[in-house]
Amino acid sequence: MAGLARRSTRSLVAISALLVLGACEHSKSSNPLSPTIAGPLPGVEITQPVLLEPGQGWKFRDKQQPITLLVENASTNGVRPLVYAFEVAVDAGFKNIAYSRRDVAQGDNGRTAHRLQDNLQLGRTYYWRAWAYDGANTGAYPSTVSFEVYPPVVINPPQLVSPGSGSTTGSLFVELRVANSARSGPAGNVSYAYQVARDQAFTQVVSATGGQPEAVSAGQTVWAPTGLANSVTYYWRAYATDGEARSGWSSVWSFITPAEAPSGEGGSTTPCGPPYPTTHLGIIECQRSKFGSHMSSAQLVTFLRASARDLNAGGLSGGPFGILRKTSGTNCGGYSCDILCAGSGSSQKQWDVLGDADGAQTPAWIGPKVLPDIRVDTCEIQ
Repeated sequence: MAGLARRSTRSLVAISALLVLGACEHSKSSNPLSPTIAGPLPGVEITQPVLLEPGQGWKFRDKQQPITLLVENASTNGVRPLVYAFEVAVDAGFKNIAYSRRDVAQGDNGRTAHRLQDNLQLGRTYYWRAWAYDGANTGAYPSTVSFEVYPPVVINPPQLVSPGSGSTTGSLFVELRVANSARSGPAGNVSYAYQVARDQAFTQVVSATGGQPEAVSAGQTVWAPTGLANSVTYYWRAYATDGEARSGWSSVWSFITPAEAPSGEGGSTTPCGPPYPTTHLGIIECQRSKFGSHMSSAQLVTFLRASARDLNAGGLSGGPFGILRKTSGTNCGGYSCDILCAGSGSSQKQWDVLGDADGAQTPAWIGPKVLPDIRVDTCEIQ
């Protein structure tokens, strides 16, 4: 009898366990929002998200990292909320995963964005994909999209060309010429920074510019400093930059300015004030009187610089004034030989300051001329 009682007890325990198990499985199948649901739910379909950004063939610079992946949300006929998985690989077969993230919550307004947590290696092509899932069912991922991260930009220091180190210049108008820098990688628009100082350590900088545009056609870029004095040894250097990458400084060269302007030709850059003449033409006439009957190309630029500085110092209307850098055509060391300017782009104004019909270089103040009667160039304010 005792044996029969034990067998009856074991049978009751087994039946109870089966009832509990059946009740649990019934609970899972009847609650599709349960986090412990087992297996896909029948009849639930999840569409593919649409890969929006990066688009096919997009290219990124390093400063644009980390990159953000953007998809148009998938849709589902199920009741469970969707989350997303993102993968980035270095091969189209996704055997070498560079980045992976799961369980990204679905975004609002029909799109989901995910910003990578790390920067990708430069100079490579990448492939990315995404898919949606609800914890029970998983949607297929669409065709992959490739994009590139540019290789790093390397810009070499420019090589100095002239004036030769230790040479004496012919006037205070000095053109500092460098050979355009060699570079690798997708460099942007390159410009050059120059410094001119009284000492080799550049603690006494007298003239500088941070953005002289590269002269592509000539293979050399030129800049003329201001504020130089006679009988002084100056030191100069330059570097190149595209606004993101930059080279190191070039070597340092020196030049010596002449003791005085050439005999009989004038060329003093002494200001015409204060007090300054009260008219534009009065200042032009004052500066013109300091030169001989005919000015050389270098003297023309010196005259224009001095005139623009006096117009600005005297507070005359229309300014601030500068000299016009020319990218082509007849010029004086890269500048217009007879024009002063103000402004930039479509608002630029230009004045003729020398009457050259008879070659006499007579002072004048003609203008302003504006678009469409002018060609807009860089106006270097003095």
